[in-house]
Amino acid sequence: MNPESETAALDRLLETEGAPPEGEFARAAWLRRHLPPEAAARAAGLLALRERARGKFERAERLWLTPHGLEQATRPEVAAARARRIAELARGALVLDATCGLGADAGALARAGLAVVAADRDPEAARCARHNLAVWGLEASVVRADVLRPPLRERGEALLVVDPSRRPDGRRILAPEAWSPAWPPSRGCWAGFVGPV
Repeated sequence: MNPESETAALDRLLETEGAPPEGEFARAAWLRRHLPPEAAARAAGLLALRERARGKFERAERLWLTPHGLEQATRPEVAAARARRIAELARGALVLDATCGLGADAGALARAGLAVVAADRDPEAARCARHNLAVWGLEASVVRADVLRPPLRERGEALLVVDPSRRPDGRRILAPEAWSPAWPPSRGCWAGFVGPV
C-alpha cells in the first residue's frame, strides 16, 4: 500500500468510526484492529502530526503532513502577512511558490487573490500540498519541480517566491549556503521573473 492510499484509508476510517481513543497505546491498538500493521504505525504517526498541527493550521485533522514539512511550514499569520505584501507587489502577476512544502504559503497567496503555481522537488511534499490546498478549498496548480529549474516557460509576468529549508536536522541554520536550496545557487533562477520574494 502506498502512503497516499494509506492516508486516504485512515481518513475513511475516521469518517466511519469516528475519532480514535485517547492515549498512545489505546490508539495504536485501535488502529491495528482496522489497518494492516505497517499502515497502522504510519497512521499513528500522521495522527500525532495532525495533533501538533491543530494550533497551527485550520482543518488540521484532514491535512497530509510530514515531520519535516510541519517543522518547516510557515505559521499562518506570517504567511498571510507575506501574502498581502506579495499581492501588492504582484499586481495581477502569476506567483510561483517554488518551495511550497505542505502548501501553507501557497494557500496564503491564493487567499490573497493571487494566481499561484506551487512547486516542490519532493514528490511527497507536492502530494501533501495538492491535498492540503484542496482541504482548504483553495485553487492552485501544484507540480513537482526543482527551484533551480522553475516549471514556467514564460516567466516575464511571474513573481518568484523562494523560502528555503533552514532546519534540515531540526536546528535552525543561519548560513545561506547550507540552506536547501542553497542561497547562492538559487539566486541564479531569478532571471526572467518580474522579481523574487
